[in-house]
This record gives sequence, structure tokens and C-alpha cells, in this order.
Amino acid sequence: MRIAIIRLSAFGDVVISSKLIAGIKMLDKSNTIDFFIDERFSGIIKDSPYINTIHSLNFKKLLKSPKGIIQIRKYCKNCGKFDVVIDMQGLLKSALVGKFLQSDSFVGFSYKSAREGLASLFYTHRIKIAYDENILKRNYVVLYDFFNKKPEFSEIIKVKTLGIDEEKIPAILKTIIKEEKSLKILFVLEASIKQKNVSCGKIRKISQYDK
Repeated sequence: MRIAIIRLSAFGDVVISSKLIAGIKMLDKSNTIDFFIDERFSGIIKDSPYINTIHSLNFKKLLKSPKGIIQIRKYCKNCGKFDVVIDMQGLLKSALVGKFLQSDSFVGFSYKSAREGLASLFYTHRIKIAYDENILKRNYVVLYDFFNKKPEFSEIIKVKTLGIDEEKIPAILKTIIKEEKSLKILFVLEASIKQKNVSCGKIRKISQYDK
């Protein structure tokens, strides 16, 4: 299948998306992924082994003017046809970009599930999930609900996507602290919405090490 993923921004959401899309290749190695992203964040996914083509434009600027929107539409029409387009963002701007793409199916959140409910009007396949559900679960559901066969979430998160094996983080911290006795580590726990918060238990697991 030829699959288009739309996640225009922002930093943390792009990182989450880049992790979860690994499962698409687990379903079928022949699946190809085109990723549509604002050029400000394209560097995050440039080395991903799971993305075949990155479509990086200055979406933030172009979407502010009729001329820019026409430019996006022209670009999208030249991308060819996709089997499915998946909007992982749930905003009017991301839904508009997806609408410009040629596809058999356009997947996105339902009216009450999307951050901007009107975006759901553009989709042919709408996903219902509580907006206050954890961001990881929301992303997983919108990404894989369309497929008859779904990869296990636990298997996806084991896949190395950005060059860091999360299971080795405590050991890495232990080594760093031994080498740098005066090193101080700051965990930044703030999130834009509560659904993006990481539990205290998980933070504790990452930060603990044997002295």
C-alpha cells in the first residue's frame, strides 16, 4: 500500500508519530510511507528508516494566504494517488492538506475526537476516541484503525526509530553520572495538554540507577 501520513507539527508530536509509524512496515514490508510535515520539523524524521518520502513545505506560512493554499494544492496533486491518507493531527489545516491529496480513503478523528471538530468533515473514515485519552493511545488508534490487521502497541515501541534504545536509558544515565560526578540532570515534565503527561512512575523508572 502507498500511505500518506500528515503531521505538520509540532516537535513532540512529530517524535511520537515517527515512533508509531514503524508498525506500518511491520504489517507489510512493501508498504510505502510519505510523510507531510512543516519544514521547521523535517529534520526530526530525515533519517527515519520507515519513511520513504518526506514532503517538507513551509505549511505554516503557505496556509495563511489564498496564494499559498493554491501552491499547496498544486504540490499535493502532483504527488500521485495514495491508497490511504491518515491525518494524525486533527486540525483544519492538516485536514485541508489531506483533502488535496488523491486517495481512496482519508482517515482522521471524528467531530468530538478531533482538536478542531470541523476537520472531521473532510474525512471518509472517522475515528472515535475520547479527546482526553492519552496522546499515545490516540495516535495509535487513528493510525491503525483503518487496517484489518494491527501491530501490537508493545511491539511498536520496542522498535528503534531515532537511534536511542529507551530500555538502555537508565544504564546510559548511570554511566554518565559515574563519569561526570558534578553532572545535574533536569527532567522537564511540562506538557501543553494533560494527555501528553508522562506518569511519575515512568519518570522514576528512567531516573533510577544503582549507585
